[in-house]
Amino acid sequence: MIKVIAPFSALLLWAATAWGQPLTLERCYEAARARSPLQAQAALDASAARLLDENFAARWLPQLSLAGQATYQSDAVSIPAFMPGMEPIEAPQFQYRLGLDAQQTLYDGGAVRYARALNLLTPQVNEAQRDVELRKLNETVNSLFFGVLLMERQAAILQEAQADLRQRRGALESAVRNGILLRSDLLLLDKQLLQLEQQQIQAASELVGLRRMLAAWTGLPEAESAALAMPAALPAVEPAPVYRRPEYRLIDLQLRQLDLRAQSLRVQQMPKAGLFLQAGAGQPNPYNFLNTNLSAYYLVGLRVSWAPWDWRVTARERELLGVQQRQAEIRREQLDQTLLAGRQRDLSLLGGIDSVLGRDDAIIRLQSEVVKLASAQVENGVRTVSDYTKEFQAMVQAQLQREVHVIQRMQAAVQLRTMEE
Repeated sequence: MIKVIAPFSALLLWAATAWGQPLTLERCYEAARARSPLQAQAALDASAARLLDENFAARWLPQLSLAGQATYQSDAVSIPAFMPGMEPIEAPQFQYRLGLDAQQTLYDGGAVRYARALNLLTPQVNEAQRDVELRKLNETVNSLFFGVLLMERQAAILQEAQADLRQRRGALESAVRNGILLRSDLLLLDKQLLQLEQQQIQAASELVGLRRMLAAWTGLPEAESAALAMPAALPAVEPAPVYRRPEYRLIDLQLRQLDLRAQSLRVQQMPKAGLFLQAGAGQPNPYNFLNTNLSAYYLVGLRVSWAPWDWRVTARERELLGVQQRQAEIRREQLDQTLLAGRQRDLSLLGGIDSVLGRDDAIIRLQSEVVKLASAQVENGVRTVSDYTKEFQAMVQAQLQREVHVIQRMQAAVQLRTMEE
């Protein structure tokens, strides 16, 4: 099924890219989940559950077995004739028989019923466990997706800064020719241009690596080149979210498993009843030693068994299940605490970044004014080119830092939204 879906998904993505539509974060989530080898376990779990269920159902069918034996014994029963007209009876020393044993369960206390219920629950538990593992892929995709967006924005800022600085260098060349500025001032600008180019090369290298990793995790070759869509604005955060995470479903299913096991323990001490049949042929007849010829035999009966005493084994197993149930409840409480702490962390991070972003804009605006003044002062000989390059680099760093905060805010908002899912 996965082999069919993957090419179809890739075709859809290719068509979307061909029409200029960017690659979304949700699409990357879906592709990463579809690509995971864990998806193949669903069909295997279903097959295993079906086979086990058929085996459990077969316990209600008659259990048949063939048994035979041939023996030679040193002595055998011998009864001499003690009445007139009576022939002596001599059992053969070589004896053999072949028979059929059949058993039919009539009552097992519910053992098969609980075993089948537990077996049918197992694929659901495995599915929930698989969803827990697959959900971790979202964090990996988040890191790569937002890393690509950040590197692209920083690369664009560096490219724009290079263009501005080259333009500024061209304007200062005439001042150097007229003797107003020294040749060394242009060399400082060239040095700054090389530093910007170095930063841009590093950003481009990181961008290529992040895109390749995103393509490897999602299985989408287009992730290496397609434009990525910034997630849409998120709705306001609910004050009291209702978590629908797979971890809760997994814990609930594990508690159901433990409850079924506790119920199945009760049937272990219930009486068991069944019919049995033994039939065959042998020499001598095993049920009539006076008949020393090859003859048929059979035995039909009802067997009842009951083991009310097991030296508290069942009681201790029941106590153990109680401990395991409490452990599952503690895991749920721990998950509640972890999610609450994470939610408070993300809310605080969002609030802090919103305040920082406002100051980022103010810093960039003021620093841009400083750069303009420094540029004019250089032309008037009031400040040096070295002072200008320092202020220009400070403006570029402020712009880069603002993009870091923008991406951090969006990633924290996405994390906060997906925390409930």
